[in-house]
Amino acid sequence: MKTRLRLLKAANALLYMGPLLAGLAGYGWVSVPIFAAIFTLWQMILRPHEWQGGRGRVVPALGQVLLQVLLVTGCFAAGRALGGIFELRPGFQPMLPVALSFLAIPVSRLLWDPWRAKGEDRVLDHVIARESDNLPPEPTGALTFLLDLPGGTPVAAALAAMKGFLQGPQAWANLDVLLIGIDTPGQNRALLRRALILWATEPEVVAAGQPHGTVETAWALCGMDEDLLRLFLPRAHTLIAAFPDCVLSFPPASDLRPIAPGMTDTRLAFQIEALADAIETVNPPELRGRRIEDPRPAPILTKRRLA
Repeated sequence: MKTRLRLLKAANALLYMGPLLAGLAGYGWVSVPIFAAIFTLWQMILRPHEWQGGRGRVVPALGQVLLQVLLVTGCFAAGRALGGIFELRPGFQPMLPVALSFLAIPVSRLLWDPWRAKGEDRVLDHVIARESDNLPPEPTGALTFLLDLPGGTPVAAALAAMKGFLQGPQAWANLDVLLIGIDTPGQNRALLRRALILWATEPEVVAAGQPHGTVETAWALCGMDEDLLRLFLPRAHTLIAAFPDCVLSFPPASDLRPIAPGMTDTRLAFQIEALADAIETVNPPELRGRRIEDPRPAPILTKRRLA
């Protein structure tokens, strides 16, 4: 997707290069309507849903046309200004700038199918914004399958599906979007929390360290749910003893200790305190009692406990 969007942006650059070069070459203002028509045609082909007929669509459509005229006029004026400042008057073939702008239409259409994207609930501007802001990827089929699992699905089956989703180079991003899904209401969120706690506290996952912070993620998933803590704490104790070098994957002791007094089960409170002690023990003395900073970005929802 990112490669296709980069190519689409390059094709869009051709659209704007036309009036810019026309102004640079000193073409007359009579060429502005020609480029405005090309810009409008590009809009109609790449964003056809904004031009569908209807009684309430006339004014927005006229606004779109006026916007294209303004864009072309700005590019054309910028080209003429640059030509005047630098005394440039390149001898282009008369149709070259027009051809460049027009070429953007078929190239962009080959790279982006707006009708198919509409069927997938993806709008061009939204997808470009997500990629530009490095937001987590949109739900895939595998994620949708996980989020749609019935609440009565065995935890082992949910865990098996989750393992496939959290493998490969996209494991980090997939963990983020899965956490977002789990943090929203749904019939199977308790099931997914248990499955993800099991996955995040598996020895091979913690030892691999990618994505890191998995034990801290499991801790955040528990919240104040004592049943989930009964699942998490014995596994966390085993892991810190087996993999002391992976202490960066664990929550800091300073995050654990405030939770212990709120437990109605005194055994859980004792286990939380014991885990905090174990984490502090494997930390260098100068770092005990405060968070160890990992240079890699933490999963987006491990910074707070999930309710």
